Amino acid sequence: MTTYVDLVPRPNAHHRDEEPTQPGDLLSARPDVVLAAAGLAAIAALVPLRGVWVAQAVLLVLVLTLPGVLLVRALRLPPALTVPLTVPASLLVLLGTGLGLNTVGPLVGVAAPLRPGPVLVALEAVCLVLLVVVATRRHVRTADSVRSFARHSWARLLGRWDLLAPAVVPLVALLGALRLNAADSLGATTSGPVAAGTVVTGSLAVVGAVLVLGALVGGLVVAGRADDVFLGATLYAAGLAVLWSFSLRAESIYGYDVMTEFRKMLETIDAGWWNSFRPGDAYGAMLSVTVLPAQLHALSGVSAEILVKVVFPAVFATTPVIVYALCRRFLAPRWAFLGAALLVVQPNFGQQMPGLAKQEIGFVLFAALLLVLVWRSGSRISQAAMVVALALGVVVTHYSSTYFGIVVLGGGFVVALLASAVRRRWRQLGTAWLAGLAVVTLVLGAGLWNSTITHSSSNVSDAALGFEVSGFDLLPNRALGDDLLTGYIKGNTTPQVSAPEYERLVTELYAADRRYVLPVPDAGSYPIADAGSAPAASIPQLLVGFGLQQVAYLMAAVAGLVLTLRRRSSPTERLVGAMILGSVAALAMLRLSGTLAQAYNQDRALLQALMVLVVGVGWSAQALARPGRRSGAELDPSGRLKVVTAGAVVMIGALFALNSSLLPAASGGGRINLAGGGEDFQRFYTYRAEVTAARWLGDQPSSKRQVVYADRYGTLRFLLGTGRQVGVFPEIVPAVIDKSAWIYGTSANIREGEVRSQTSGQMATYRFPREFLDAHYDVVYTNGTSTVWHR
Repeated sequence: MTTYVDLVPRPNAHHRDEEPTQPGDLLSARPDVVLAAAGLAAIAALVPLRGVWVAQAVLLVLVLTLPGVLLVRALRLPPALTVPLTVPASLLVLLGTGLGLNTVGPLVGVAAPLRPGPVLVALEAVCLVLLVVVATRRHVRTADSVRSFARHSWARLLGRWDLLAPAVVPLVALLGALRLNAADSLGATTSGPVAAGTVVTGSLAVVGAVLVLGALVGGLVVAGRADDVFLGATLYAAGLAVLWSFSLRAESIYGYDVMTEFRKMLETIDAGWWNSFRPGDAYGAMLSVTVLPAQLHALSGVSAEILVKVVFPAVFATTPVIVYALCRRFLAPRWAFLGAALLVVQPNFGQQMPGLAKQEIGFVLFAALLLVLVWRSGSRISQAAMVVALALGVVVTHYSSTYFGIVVLGGGFVVALLASAVRRRWRQLGTAWLAGLAVVTLVLGAGLWNSTITHSSSNVSDAALGFEVSGFDLLPNRALGDDLLTGYIKGNTTPQVSAPEYERLVTELYAADRRYVLPVPDAGSYPIADAGSAPAASIPQLLVGFGLQQVAYLMAAVAGLVLTLRRRSSPTERLVGAMILGSVAALAMLRLSGTLAQAYNQDRALLQALMVLVVGVGWSAQALARPGRRSGAELDPSGRLKVVTAGAVVMIGALFALNSSLLPAASGGGRINLAGGGEDFQRFYTYRAEVTAARWLGDQPSSKRQVVYADRYGTLRFLLGTGRQVGVFPEIVPAVIDKSAWIYGTSANIREGEVRSQTSGQMATYRFPREFLDAHYDVVYTNGTSTVWHR
């Protein structure tokens, strides 16, 4: 039997009801209600103190947990779901409250409803309604539940000193990232190139990465003896450490897409109101980067920068915990931990997700949607209500997650429906109808939100236009003479071209579409030169990294087939098997089709699909470790378990070491979490001096009427500093630079002397044409990190 702190129940746990509470003894018999009321009072009391950092931290914890617990309990969902659903349910309450407040506020005379006063009143009112529902309903305890508000469970949970060990891991990662930033700031004023993949050995950041590896491997080893709360805490700590090691690795905002998202956050926070009419503005139409951060800022006083760099990653770090709970619905703790850990060790879990604020929130809600779909619930109505709420939450937080979710859930529902039709056993549909409900909600919600409410459906029309122009575009990067397997391994990565070839492509582009550009007379005498080849993917990376990923996909696909086709599979297992097969098929199509890959980034789709696939990976590992029989003699169960566990440790350890820069030579160059230079550093690291230079340039009156040139990553710094995207060209090539243009050079251009730009779907890295700029333009601004040229 499980203990009171288990995250999810063990199989065959028996439920028992408490004696119903007496109305006259409500407070003494329901300490959960008392503590919830105290939490709401604490929020109201601390909001006036939101300028103090301690109050900010407490407010964020309360706001991101208390509303969710109340919602889960008001719906009377299984108590075992309280912990994994706490954060996503809180997000639902915040999103719903914020959207309603933003809509109703102006109608009743509140011009800026997303200010502290209105936001606090609205949230307190909604939570009080939920609290009343919880307090007036009969309270049911089960032997396998997490009694989050019960007096004794709080006392015992606070006495769990073993939970302090995982907490050290993200703290070390945080300090390590800040220490590396300090070193980078000191080196920002120096000149000369920085070697790609330079790893800061012996630093605190390396210690943090080693601790993450130890936590994941150690969790696999002790999973048979540890309870679910400890394993969940370990996963959360490891995931948060990985995310913070990347998100905090910049003086300013870390990431790529987040530059645009950050501007949307600032606009909404400054206005105190969100304009829902967003024609062609998919980012501005997402509540995850508009209304939600405005609410969190209003309640806690935390700046938008801290929300992006610290808070959003802390929210997204709950995804592995939710996935662990999803796996535990079918698997033993060790194999459930393996599945969730496989998500954490993906290369883009830490590298890309902290720079995708909207997708961080969307993924948390999508993972919670999958969990609610497969969990047994006493009330189908409550379960269906939560499914609809989570599906709508995904719709308003991230468009691509919505579309890919339709494919995954829709494929699972169709396969389950066909299986029931073939067997003529319609009762075996079981919870598949909930998947159908989720698909309908996603489709209708996306259509209504993107087309009717926000008018932001340009991404759908762009994808449709891509198919009309290019068709399926099978393996676009497959070189002449490559076989299908080689083309598949290459995938849909952006091909690299030489500097002369890139110059030719750019010149043709300007001659056809930008004839108004007038270069200086002798610009053609300054051809661009290659900056040296980027570090090539090494043999270990190709053989170990790619091979281990394919092994995981194979394990998932086999599990999906077995769960879908075998007779004794339960309806829920058949649904999960069907979703696994649908996810594998969707990932294969993304890798084969250049048009589909253009519509949804393959790496991000992989992370979303893994939320389902890891169930199959864990199921296959569990099946391999299960005792079997050969020639009538039973095999040694402990020996088989040790072999499969060792294989799981090798898989997790090797993938993390390759993808985290712990083995930079094997991974083809260090990532930004441990590196002080190279492509990864140039792409994601933003100096405050770069933003300062961009703001200075944006403030010049003539720059608003003239073209600004900045390379691929310089355009992001310029966007962050000015909010401007129109009239910014990424082709810093002398032959196409207008004679009256402004040229914005970033740290990568000035210190490392490199330019990275892309045109016609092809990327080039070439030498920054400083000699040409100094000969024909004046340096009108410089701060040692960034320089601006103009005539």
